[in-house]
Amino acid sequence: MCPRCEGLGVVSDFDLTQLFDDSKSVAEGAISAPGYSMDGWNGRILMGSGFFDPHKPIRDFTKTELRDFLYHEATRIKVNGVNLTYEGLIPRLQATVLSKDRESMQPHVRDFVERVVTIADCPECGGTRLSEAARSSRIGAVSIADACATQISDLAEWIRGVAEPSVAPLLATLQQSLDSFTEIGLGYLSLDRASGTLSGGEAQRVKMIRHLGSSLTDVTYVFDDRASVSTPTTSSG
Repeated sequence: MCPRCEGLGVVSDFDLTQLFDDSKSVAEGAISAPGYSMDGWNGRILMGSGFFDPHKPIRDFTKTELRDFLYHEATRIKVNGVNLTYEGLIPRLQATVLSKDRESMQPHVRDFVERVVTIADCPECGGTRLSEAARSSRIGAVSIADACATQISDLAEWIRGVAEPSVAPLLATLQQSLDSFTEIGLGYLSLDRASGTLSGGEAQRVKMIRHLGSSLTDVTYVFDDRASVSTPTTSSG
């Protein structure tokens, strides 16, 4: 698993041009994030942190000031005699905003996230979700990432040509699964396809492969094709 994206293949980041107006100072309300009014606690912490001049336009910050403003690690500070914790704007928002389910957010917070947060392929693994060690492992010239990106029907043919007695049982099981995808009409997919991008029919056929390839015995599967999206049910018999 890639340590940078934690196996997601994508990383979230902030569009800084949408996060604050660098022509303004912090005191002038440069930050557009919800909850960052200078009258609230977040504003008081920023104003009293001492890591940058809150009355200076952000574009005029030194490199050190900008780094402390955006990325400073959590640090105990005292503002007007009160012990508080200062943390850079980015890690603070990651902890308080990005960690939440978007559907549970208040509308104005969700609008902020959709405007400010960008999602891109992980720069470390290139979207493969794999660690460097996994990506460097190869069979001939083919890496695991290459194999996962290959159309399943083509991957099944390639697996047939892999001769390695020490993993023959594993290859046989994999071959059976890949052939099942092709037989059920999903040979055009690739193994790196995100499940959330599958259509309802594709998702149901993937479920069929999983159920029919199981080791259960004395089980009858009933598929209802009258529904637009059917769900396999089981009954003992």
